[in-house]
Amino acid sequence: MLLSISLSLLRSIAVIVLAAYLGGRTPFLWQLLAGQRKDLRARAVAILFFGLLSMAGTNLGILINGAIANSRSIGVVVGGLLAGSWVGLVAGVLSGTHRYFLGGFTAVPCAISPVVGGLIGGCFYRRNRGRLPTPGQGAAAAFLAELIQRFLVLGLAKPFSLALHWELLLGGPMLLVNSLGAAVFVLMIRDMHRQLETNAATHIGLVMDVANRALPWLAQGLTAVSAARVAQELRRLTGVAMAGLLDAQGAVLAVDPPELKDGFPRAVPVTGGPAILTAAIAFEKQTYGYLRLVEKEGNQITRTQSEVALGMSGLLARELRIVELEHLASLHTQMQLQLLQAQVNPHFLFNALSTIIALCRKDAEQARELLTHLAHFLRKTLTPTSLLVSLGEELETVEAYLLLEQARFGERLQTKILIDPEAAEVAVPSFLLQPLVENAVRHGLLPRSGPGHLTLELHRAPDGVWMRLEDDGVGIPPERLAGLLRRPRNAGRGGLGLYNVNERLRQLYGEEYELTIRSQPGKGTTVTLYLPAWFRPGQTVDELLVKGAG
Repeated sequence: MLLSISLSLLRSIAVIVLAAYLGGRTPFLWQLLAGQRKDLRARAVAILFFGLLSMAGTNLGILINGAIANSRSIGVVVGGLLAGSWVGLVAGVLSGTHRYFLGGFTAVPCAISPVVGGLIGGCFYRRNRGRLPTPGQGAAAAFLAELIQRFLVLGLAKPFSLALHWELLLGGPMLLVNSLGAAVFVLMIRDMHRQLETNAATHIGLVMDVANRALPWLAQGLTAVSAARVAQELRRLTGVAMAGLLDAQGAVLAVDPPELKDGFPRAVPVTGGPAILTAAIAFEKQTYGYLRLVEKEGNQITRTQSEVALGMSGLLARELRIVELEHLASLHTQMQLQLLQAQVNPHFLFNALSTIIALCRKDAEQARELLTHLAHFLRKTLTPTSLLVSLGEELETVEAYLLLEQARFGERLQTKILIDPEAAEVAVPSFLLQPLVENAVRHGLLPRSGPGHLTLELHRAPDGVWMRLEDDGVGIPPERLAGLLRRPRNAGRGGLGLYNVNERLRQLYGEEYELTIRSQPGKGTTVTLYLPAWFRPGQTVDELLVKGAG
């Protein structure tokens, strides 16, 4: 009789553990079982899951003389062990209510015991402080819960003689078998957790292997050469039929093996079922390209291959962002050097001083003001600055430059600055406006005969600032305008040039925030741009690198 009862309990435990194992294969339930999800929705699902396991332990039991030999305690005890006291308690209430309505002379004590079992599991959970329980703890918690149930049955079930007979018959097997079942349940969870960590470590190792071999090739960005190296390493480690990289517009950069490039799917997005995986190489709002794995017809991309590809796409995006920011830092340093060499060159300085000397006898007060503006301009250009300054600070430098040039050229240079007061606090790259204004003055207005007019407008938008710089100078020939922003110009006459300013904008904000230039030879030029209010004045390249890499 005892052997038959024990075997029946073992069968019910096997069913419970199998159900838990199959349920735990789903990502959401696995996160519950491993204690990785603790939000309200996760707790509600955990309560339902462990409550149902406990009810299954009741329904799979053996009815003997009005009592049920069962494995009810396993579900609630393990629920408390893995998810905490509240999960164990409420799951116990569900299971206890279910048992109570089944009736029998042990209905009351057997309805109370699941609640107690859930709380016991919760006590072990608090003691573990987030660590997974051990099989020994599972066995101990279940043994204690079953022992308390024995006392509850003896104390509350009537008649006492029948309760005593029932406990002498079933108490021992239930104590031992349910303790063993809880230990096996916990052991299974720990084994699944260990396997998950092993798989994760394997995936990370594969991704890092690809990264160590391929990332050094990304120093110049995502080019055909670097893409070919990444595709080669990715295919070598994942074993897919083809691996390739596409640029942000969907054009194929490289495919491995190269001889299969003609058959490589090019569409973005692509629908190829389980045999094709496409992962965007994207960081925040910037998409650099796409990584694509293709398997042979009849095969499908495995989970390991998918996770390696997704991990690699994230690493590539971060590396490309860092490359962009390093290039931006280099441009900033180059800009400072060029400012020292070009904008504050002896020619400019001598002209400014000559103008001031000439004014000393005619208008000493104006000469003093110009000296003040020259000192401000020199201080701003010769002193290292943060990468980003307020628009108000940038305008001070522009105004100082224009006042010095107006003093020299007089009526030939007419300027107007219209600024929205709310735009003054927006952070912009330092020395952004001054090179644009200088370019308009030197290459647009001064070569023309007669007075020239320059208008600078700045308007606050909800998420940034609109800038418009207009002159009625000689304009830019169409053949020069076409490539003006795509290659650096000779800085000997034009200071930084439009290319450097545009490149800094593109690297810092993205390609959609480049300069827009419209020009008609003989009629003038208009430069417009939109500056998003993403940053704060005083931020440096290092801060942006930390943000870009994190």
